Amino acid sequence: MVSMNIKDSFGLLTSGLSAFAAITALLISLRVARAQRRIQEQQLKQDLFDKRYGVFLAVRVFLDYVFKNDGSVILYSSEFRHFRDVRQQAEFLFNADVTDYLKALNKAADDLYIKCR
Repeated sequence: MVSMNIKDSFGLLTSGLSAFAAITALLISLRVARAQRRIQEQQLKQDLFDKRYGVFLAVRVFLDYVFKNDGSVILYSSEFRHFRDVRQQAEFLFNADVTDYLKALNKAADDLYIKCR
């Protein structure tokens, strides 16, 4: 009879340890999932920043081109074509205030081209 109690105690101990191990594994997996989510959010922010910064640089190159040419714009220049491409991409990356500014800049460039002809 004494040996039966030891077996019962051992069975309870192993089932308790199994439950503890399962709960521990669950908590660890939740912590890892949370960490991965945070990393993905940071990566998305970094990717968005990189794309927005690319737009900023393209606009800056275009404005430098306009200033170096004393306001004259050639519509088939690589700078202007790149600016137009980036302006279209910017609609997916920025709010309306920035895209409206880029549209106004594009219109100003068109007007400069007409005046310089």
